[in-house]
Amino acid sequence: MLTKKLFMDSFVVYVFTEIAICLSNAIDGIIVARTLGSEAMAAMGLCVPLYSIVGALWGLIAVGMQNRCLNYLGKGDINNAQKIFGFIFPLWMLLTIILAIFGIIYAGNLAEFFGGVKGTNLYEGAKKYLIGDLIGLPALIAVPILSAVLQMDSNGKLVSYGVSLMAISNIILDLLNGYVFYGGLFGMGLATSIANYLAMILMLTHFFKKDSMFKLRLEIINFKELIKIFSGGAPRLTKNFSNTLRPLLINRFILYVGSSSALAAYSVQGNFSDVVEVIGASIASAILLLGGVFFSERDETALDELIKTAFKNILYFILPIAVLIFIFAPEIAGFYIKDSDEVLNMAIDVLRAFAISLPVQACGESLINIQQVTDNFKFVHIFTFLNKFLLIVSATFIFGYLFGVNGIWFAIPGASFLLVMLELIFISLKNKSVIKKFMDLYGLEKNFSYDKNDELELSPKNEEEIIFLSSSINEFCEAHNIDLERAYIFALCVEEMGMNVIKHGFSDGKKHEMSARIIYERNDGNLIFRLRDDCGTFNVKERALKIMDSPPEKGIGIKLVMQSAKDVKYVHVLNTNTIIITV
Repeated sequence: MLTKKLFMDSFVVYVFTEIAICLSNAIDGIIVARTLGSEAMAAMGLCVPLYSIVGALWGLIAVGMQNRCLNYLGKGDINNAQKIFGFIFPLWMLLTIILAIFGIIYAGNLAEFFGGVKGTNLYEGAKKYLIGDLIGLPALIAVPILSAVLQMDSNGKLVSYGVSLMAISNIILDLLNGYVFYGGLFGMGLATSIANYLAMILMLTHFFKKDSMFKLRLEIINFKELIKIFSGGAPRLTKNFSNTLRPLLINRFILYVGSSSALAAYSVQGNFSDVVEVIGASIASAILLLGGVFFSERDETALDELIKTAFKNILYFILPIAVLIFIFAPEIAGFYIKDSDEVLNMAIDVLRAFAISLPVQACGESLINIQQVTDNFKFVHIFTFLNKFLLIVSATFIFGYLFGVNGIWFAIPGASFLLVMLELIFISLKNKSVIKKFMDLYGLEKNFSYDKNDELELSPKNEEEIIFLSSSINEFCEAHNIDLERAYIFALCVEEMGMNVIKHGFSDGKKHEMSARIIYERNDGNLIFRLRDDCGTFNVKERALKIMDSPPEKGIGIKLVMQSAKDVKYVHVLNTNTIIITV
């Protein structure tokens, strides 16, 4: 089915992007430690809160902007989606340039605020690194915003290329700085900035394409729309705040209950989980990306298939990985720990506790994003805070006091299981019934879906199935008291557009999918035909304009559709053509 293919395409882009960034950051730290020493590594570590602040900023905007744009694009409304991007991107670039200038001027104050003592090497190192890094702040914010837009605009490949360029160039420039130019921590920060600008420039080339849906032009939106954008991105703000505060409390508690050896073991799990948790986070991100489109279309079938595909991927990908981590925990721990059997044994225990929690945690994050698809922001805020802060911190304190260090390890899966249980209880209370099927997890209102008698769905694979769909229109229209002339026009639209995809889209020898949906809207009596396919770009509206003045026999089907329909909308989003025809 087309939904499964869209899910896997989005999932792969998210996984590749996140892993590339994680590996780049890890190698960045290794190069600093090897070339500049442990004190430089400590100075660099002081600046970590800066990334939490930056992450909160881009998350607030990029996620919120993408959610609103997808809601509009699902309805075929390119104009309002463009307005949101045309307002957000230039505004946020201006703000980050101002922030970067002030940050560079007051870099010493920032270094002191993050814990550096004035006059020490740690303070000076942090200050220099901040100056070099803040030069690239506009690009650091631009890259995730552009990534979100490019994915919507069917150019996920350019996102992967941009992130790859950023990671590779950052590593090369770090090596040159450490072994050739000897630029110290300022040079390391500058290398990261240059790498971010290279990725930004590469992604910006997308907007020079003639067929790009989004354009680089200034737009204005109303305040109400801005609030909706912030509401959509606010959960990322909560997540980053929690991610900043959580380790501060847990690390201190581990030192209180256990020792530095226990903290070292816990740090192994923290470092290793950054890469492994990417897969679960990517599944949740794919739910949010595709769910925004399907929800705005009120497409219950696609939403159902989306959630089933997501949980199948947790079962097929994350569960086997969790089993492997549990089995090979001694080998993984041994990669980190070489000089202490005590730390090694504790690291094995905490890695196994993490392995048990991994698939459950992925389910918990997916449930949060499922609720965000339906704009249930109250649920999202509460459970994001519970997930990333309150449950794990509370469980750590309680189990730590009761059972010591081993209790802290048990808190990791304990908090994950409790999160999912609370989510299911909350959704059941909202639904006022026990969850019986996957669709119940959305908590949709009863009037969300169209009546089954008012919609017709099919995934045609050949001309015969298109003809069958077209012939079914007469019966469908008769059941809804649609006059014969209008039923004929509607059947013509369905057959012409479907045959066009089969003849021109399916003829390239590749495997393709098509999804057709027919809806009768009782409120206004409209007949709506939505056709989605994953073939090459084909803008039926542009094609119609080109052939309108051509000889009568050329493109007669498209001409009749454009002349007969009340409205025709076309969008090319998430690597699919979507045509929405209203008759």
